[in-house]
Amino acid sequence: MEKYEVLNKCQSKEISPKQAYRELYTGLKEHKPKRAHFVKVRVSINEHPGVSIFLAVLLALPIPVGIAKLFLKRKREKIIDQSFPITYGQLMDDLLIKGIHVDIKAKDEAHILIKTL
Repeated sequence: MEKYEVLNKCQSKEISPKQAYRELYTGLKEHKPKRAHFVKVRVSINEHPGVSIFLAVLLALPIPVGIAKLFLKRKREKIIDQSFPITYGQLMDDLLIKGIHVDIKAKDEAHILIKTL
């Protein structure tokens, strides 16, 4: 039924408002999340400022996702760890969505920030 037919039936009390709502708004499509095109990585180590500066210069520009996929393609079916039973391919598919921020603070004073753009 079309929108006006449902509204006319609801107005003439042939169907209830709940049923009219279900007929009008069922089957709405879910929007897919936007895919990321770049990954920005920042690493800082408090104990070694020279290494931190080198990594900051090396990772100054965002990395294209295509390059990251090239490095992880060989390990796509390999499980990361037994305590974290997920493959690299599943991790790549889940994390390469636009707008994700991962902030890791390690015990040895290392700080890693990963953003997807």
